[in-house]
Amino acid sequence: NMSQVESIIESELKKKNNDYKLYCIAGLMYIENNQFKNASLILKKALEMAERVPEKIYVHFLMYRISILSREFNKARESLRRILKLSPHCTEATYFEIIAKFHNGNINSAVEQLVKLIRKNRDYYIYALIDPELANHHKEIASSLDYLLIEAKEKAEKLIPVAKDELAGLEKIIGQEAEEIIEAKAHITKITQLIKTNSFFGYLEVIHYSEDILTLGNRIVRGRENKLFKIEEELGVQMQRCKNFIEVLPYDFMVKPVESRLRNMAYSIDIVHEKMKHQEAREFHNALDKLKGYSSELTAIENKLRRMDAFAQLLGFLVKFLKKNLVFQSANLIISLLILPIMVHYLNFIIPNLNLSTSGIWHCQKVLIILGGITGIILSSLTSQKEGPK
Repeated sequence: NMSQVESIIESELKKKNNDYKLYCIAGLMYIENNQFKNASLILKKALEMAERVPEKIYVHFLMYRISILSREFNKARESLRRILKLSPHCTEATYFEIIAKFHNGNINSAVEQLVKLIRKNRDYYIYALIDPELANHHKEIASSLDYLLIEAKEKAEKLIPVAKDELAGLEKIIGQEAEEIIEAKAHITKITQLIKTNSFFGYLEVIHYSEDILTLGNRIVRGRENKLFKIEEELGVQMQRCKNFIEVLPYDFMVKPVESRLRNMAYSIDIVHEKMKHQEAREFHNALDKLKGYSSELTAIENKLRRMDAFAQLLGFLVKFLKKNLVFQSANLIISLLILPIMVHYLNFIIPNLNLSTSGIWHCQKVLIILGGITGIILSSLTSQKEGPK
């Protein structure tokens, strides 16, 4: 029986005097026994033990209930204020506050707040119709509910053709067999059925399904636009890389054909971009295919330019090497074949005892020609690499 339950709870509270749940259970028990004073005292303890906001809100609702049953309406309003301070968007506390305003005669303010609450949470439309606490104010409430019904109807009727137009546009973009289109058509079927109900909730569902179709359309269009933007961005990067290669290529016969093709391609990409701006149907597939084709072609051009750049560097190296090697080898031959014999002749004249003959120095000339030739090749190679194009 109840006395046994009470003794068990009191015994548990002595063991666990900081248990929030036990205090709440004890408070509920006292409320059931109409022991409101004891319930208030024990719930104050529960409030002290509460740590989280939902726990505190629950205790304040219990205290609100006690105040209503005790007909202490000022205390009840204070409990509601504390709840709304903890959670300003608590719909239950807002609804009880509206009821209190009706009881206090603040009809206009209560009706206005009730309409706002219904817009936020449509479930309170039913509460406003059937709650016995509001029975005495049915006339004032009914006119506001009728206004909400008309408002919902007008919005629903306005959205239906917009949603149908959006669906028709989406069919052109992604095709009639797409999963999204099938889902949107199911929404249109539901809309057609719901609009006939002439009910507040029916109109709200029509609005919901219509907005779903519009959201779907925006998501699909935005997704396609993002794809186009990424491809165009990638094309811009590829185009710039190709231009960078063209700037460093030194030979016109390599540059002109590619440069001409890049100009034509840039013009074609701009045309596609402009069409996408002004195209109502937004034929994304065709545009994507064209841009992907340009991307593949740019990749091929870039690879070709890389090969051209490598060939140009090799050609530049060979030209520099041959020029430098010609200079070195010419100097080597002049020294070996011309200067060396002259030097030997004058040395014999200055120092007769050397007995050097011009015919006897041929061996030295051969060695000098070979070593000078090898040195010339090495020096030509090293200096050509250092000065070669990057």
